[in-house]
Amino acid sequence: TTGAAGRYVFVPELFTDLYAIYSSGDTRSRADIVDSLIQTPILVLDDLGKEKASDHAASVLFEIIDGRYRYQNAGRSLIVTSNLPIESLCARFADDTGEPIARRLAEMCVSVPMKRGTA
Repeated sequence: TTGAAGRYVFVPELFTDLYAIYSSGDTRSRADIVDSLIQTPILVLDDLGKEKASDHAASVLFEIIDGRYRYQNAGRSLIVTSNLPIESLCARFADDTGEPIARRLAEMCVSVPMKRGTA
């Protein structure tokens, strides 16, 4: 069998890295970073919902998730972890981005709720 390349992204750290690029004059751009996350065969977005809710965060997340959505039939997989249910996660953003993010995640992902054990 052959493996596929992937990327693990701790979502709050993604935004820390983006802000550092904006302020440092780094040669990479937001578009470069977003495109690399769209193009990787397997993407893990860890702790979605721990980032600061802002228009910027909503826009970046929408670009990534929408890009993955458009290429999902090209063998690209998306794994998302969050402590929030999808409705709460997307309610943190304005309707014009939160609702489309929720719709795309609902269509692309299988929700696996985890509950604290009683043992």
